[in-house]
Amino acid sequence: MKEYLIKYIFVSILTISFCFSADNNIKVGDQAPSFFLTTLAGRKFFLSDELTIGKPILLNFFATWCGPCKKELPDIYALSKEYKNVSFYLIDVSNLEQNGKKLVEKPKDVIALLEKMKINLPVLMDKYGLIAEKFDAIVLPKTVIINPGGIVIFVQTGIIDKKDLKLINALQTN
Repeated sequence: MKEYLIKYIFVSILTISFCFSADNNIKVGDQAPSFFLTTLAGRKFFLSDELTIGKPILLNFFATWCGPCKKELPDIYALSKEYKNVSFYLIDVSNLEQNGKKLVEKPKDVIALLEKMKINLPVLMDKYGLIAEKFDAIVLPKTVIINPGGIVIFVQTGIIDKKDLKLINALQTN
């Protein structure tokens, strides 16, 4: 009886915690989660400060080990050249798990990749993967566009198509 009661309590606690766990599934129309990160150059970045500039913000979550991310980066860079009214940021995600192993991103590897690809965009370092969790960016690449009011107006998991009309409309939003 005692063993049954312990199992019952354990299952009840798991069920309650599951029901009240945070939903990190970011969707168009959601308020973007606030966050702070350090740039690859060592500067502090606060999303709330960036929103005061009054420009849409494109966040592209990537990692140096991610093949689809490397394929997508040139298109992200090309879009940044075309849409000057948008602030583009790459977010390098560390500590994601793959095949039971935590994948740690090193700044020197990020620098080497971007130099090799001739990509010059600001990089935010998510060294614990916490911001990726907030934006449900556990599968990479993931692109999120936030309007100046802090509302998510575009979400794409996987490689973006730079000719996608939803993407283009989001980039043209002011």
